[in-house]
Amino acid sequence: MLGFRRWDVRRIMLVIDDFNEMVGLETLFRRLGFDVLSFGREMAISEGILGFPPDLVVAVGRGRHVNGFNLAPKIRYGTTRPKLVVLVSQAEKRGAGATDDDSQADVDAIIETPFEPREALSVVAQLLNLEPEPLLEKYEKIVSARLFEPQELKIIRHQVEPAPLIHVISTDPAARDSIAKLADEASRVKPMSARESRYAKFLDDKAEEILPPMADGSELKNAKKRLELKEANASMLELEKAAKMQREKREFVRAMIETSKPEVTGEFVRSMTEEAPPSKKKN
Repeated sequence: MLGFRRWDVRRIMLVIDDFNEMVGLETLFRRLGFDVLSFGREMAISEGILGFPPDLVVAVGRGRHVNGFNLAPKIRYGTTRPKLVVLVSQAEKRGAGATDDDSQADVDAIIETPFEPREALSVVAQLLNLEPEPLLEKYEKIVSARLFEPQELKIIRHQVEPAPLIHVISTDPAARDSIAKLADEASRVKPMSARESRYAKFLDDKAEEILPPMADGSELKNAKKRLELKEANASMLELEKAAKMQREKREFVRAMIETSKPEVTGEFVRSMTEEAPPSKKKN
C-alpha cells in the first residue's frame, strides 16, 4: 500500500495561456488550500521559478505561448524537481506527434481536456503524495457552496463519460493501478444520508460566510480587458518616453551648434588676418 504524507501547503505552478482557464484553475487550487503561481507565457517561468520552487507544474500541451512537453528542462534543476502534468485537448491528441514517446519522456501525467475534476484531482493528490479523500471532500464543499463554478471553464467536462481520459506515465505498475483505482472511485457519486446532507449544508453555509464568492464570467472578462488596457497604456508611455528623449537629444545638439557658431567664425577671421601677406600699394 502506498504511503501518503500529511497535508501541508504545496506549491502549484500553472502555465496556461488562456486567461479565463488560468484564473479559473488558480481560483480552484487556492480554494483547495494550495499556494499557486500562474504564468501565461513559457518565457516567464525561468525567473518566477527561482522565488517559487513548485511541487507540481500544470501546463497546456501545445498552446499559443506554451508547449508543456518542453518544460521539463526549464523547471527541473538542482533540488527543484516538480512533477509535470500536461493538459492536452482531444484534437491535439489526434494530431500527429502530440503524444509521442519522446514528448512523454519527462511528463508525469497527461490529462485530456475537457476533464472530470474529481479524476484530475485524484491524479494531483497521487503525484503530490497526498490522501485524495480530503481533497475530494473539500472540492465537493466548494462547488456546493458556489465558491467555484466548473461550468465557467471549457477544459472541465460537465457530464461524466464512462471512459477515463487520464494517462499516467510511470514505470511502477503499483502506482498506475493505484491511480486508476482512485480515479474510478472518485468518479462515482455516493448518495448521502439525511444526517450527512444536513452536516454538508452546515459546512457549506460556514464556508460561504468565510470565503467570498468566486468571480463570475463577466468579472473575468472585465479583468482581462483591464489587463490588456494596462499593457497598452504601458506601451504608449514607453513610446512617448522614447520620443521625448529623441526630442531632447535633438534640441541639445541644436543648442550646441548654435552656441559654437560665433567662436568658429571669430577663429576663422583671425586666422585669415594673420596669414594674409601685406598688400602693396601701386604707384
